[in-house]
Amino acid sequence: TAKKKASDIEQQIASIDAMFDRGQFEKVIRHVDRLKKKIRTMRQAGLDTEAMEFSPENIAFKLLRRNDLLDTLTKLKYKAYDQSMTLDD
Repeated sequence: TAKKKASDIEQQIASIDAMFDRGQFEKVIRHVDRLKKKIRTMRQAGLDTEAMEFSPENIAFKLLRRNDLLDTLTKLKYKAYDQSMTLDD
């Protein structure tokens, strides 16, 4: 279950990366914020269950963190912001 949840989020990150490649920088920023909120909510819901730190949601979060996908998501947001604020010559 944890691998499936992490894989789903990984696919969403790949989709956001594709948006960045197409130059949809404002859309990337919105989607990154939405996905980060979803990840926070997912992890907290898992920690609030009986399984706590062993819940599939928390393990999925740890898989994402270990594979640097959370860092990738943050970097995508920063790069998209930088690109959207760059002035054309």
